[in-house]
Amino acid sequence: MNLRTTLAPTQHAWLRALAKAQALHVVPRQLGNGFYLVRGGGTLYTVRRLDRDSEHYACNCPAGLRGKVCYHQAAVANLPYERAGRAAYRRRLAHQCHQAAKHLTPEHRPPSRVLSSLGPGSLGCFRRCCTDHSGWHI
Repeated sequence: MNLRTTLAPTQHAWLRALAKAQALHVVPRQLGNGFYLVRGGGTLYTVRRLDRDSEHYACNCPAGLRGKVCYHQAAVANLPYERAGRAAYRRRLAHQCHQAAKHLTPEHRPPSRVLSSLGPGSLGCFRRCCTDHSGWHI
């Protein structure tokens, strides 16, 4: 079976940046409090995690200063600690969505088969439900 997924431009940029970071064997050095040093082209750049959920980063390299995704950010985002932070955030979000679904009135509730399929790892379950089933109001 051949499954094809369409990526958003930002997702594609992150994947390209991560591939470059891996090809260059970039190893970030943690400074603490969400700050990292990353060497790129002989220069040390500072990457900062912008939120506690490890979803957004900033870098002081030329690309990062223009608001672009850079391989320094991707190298940091790919660290086990950062990946664990995103996973924990997504679990919390899915749990909140699942709990909220239980309190919807029957005419606004997704079918029970959909609710039962939403486990604690489902990210954006309501977002999917709202997009896929226009009759649901959340």
